[in-house]
Amino acid sequence: MPWCGRASWPFRNQRVSDARLSICVDRRGRPVAAFAWIDPLSRARWIVVDQPGADVAYRVAGGLPLRVETVSGIGEGWAGFRYEEYDEKGVMLARKTITPAIAG
Repeated sequence: MPWCGRASWPFRNQRVSDARLSICVDRRGRPVAAFAWIDPLSRARWIVVDQPGADVAYRVAGGLPLRVETVSGIGEGWAGFRYEEYDEKGVMLARKTITPAIAG
């Protein structure tokens, strides 16, 4: 898709050292979605990201970082991600907010 770029990240010691924010824009240059990487807790099996209307659940695979999306809370070169982490039984482990920004 021409309006979104590829994503990569520095991966050291099983963790993402930089959220590598990506922002997709419409033809007028307005942000419509943002993507970032989240390092899950070691016991986390699900990451649930707050979204307008319905939250989105992502399955954690082997403790690896997850690339998640938001369509709200996007600013000029930054985005806010509110999410919760759950274990395999559905017990909430943490509630967090990150606000990665585009470097530069």
